[in-house]
Amino acid sequence: MRTISLMLILLASVPQEDGVTVTGVVKLKGDPPKSKNIKIACPPCAKLYPQGMSREDLVVNSEGAIQGAFVYIKTGLEGKKYAVPETPAVVEMKGCRYEPHVVGLRAGQKLRFRNQDPHNHCVHALAFVCKEMNVALIPGGEFEKTLEKPEVMIRLKDDVYPWMSGWIGLVDHPFFSVTGPDGKFELKGLPPGKYTVEVWQEKCAPTTQNLEVGNKGSTVEFALELKKE
Repeated sequence: MRTISLMLILLASVPQEDGVTVTGVVKLKGDPPKSKNIKIACPPCAKLYPQGMSREDLVVNSEGAIQGAFVYIKTGLEGKKYAVPETPAVVEMKGCRYEPHVVGLRAGQKLRFRNQDPHNHCVHALAFVCKEMNVALIPGGEFEKTLEKPEVMIRLKDDVYPWMSGWIGLVDHPFFSVTGPDGKFELKGLPPGKYTVEVWQEKCAPTTQNLEVGNKGSTVEFALELKKE
């Protein structure tokens, strides 16, 4: 299979009182693989996508930037404790998709699922470290769950609609981000130090690299390869 690489550029800013902000962009090196839209058999969903539903497992814009990559500090924060947000993260079933497709949150933070479609859905989280869950939701229904242990990544699926898929990145600190449509991300307030940062993208093998934060203008590049099928 042809190898495709991703390039991740991290830029560490000048230290602030509460740490530094690491910003970056995830890009695809080379042309993205061709993919066909997903054919939808369910009538209520098929009406929304008469030409088929676009895939979400590798979304690349015209400039090669990748949406939906999960970037987080993997090592270097051992022994440090950070308050868990009281506001829940939210995943919606909307337009026969999980939105967002990739969500990041803290271990111990509440995760709220909300069905915005006019038909039933189910939330099946294929966790290994955390407990697996499978919950049905009627239209307008909500379900809230607290996942206590870090796990990267947890797959979401809908047993009724097999094309529906999503991912949960669960970490024990606030230094994580999901790349937007422009491929950009930021990690705010990171204390100066030495870290291992990991980039996860569902079509590629996870890749890690060391990063030293605290020097103005430091950069690091990542190259990810497609998983072998």
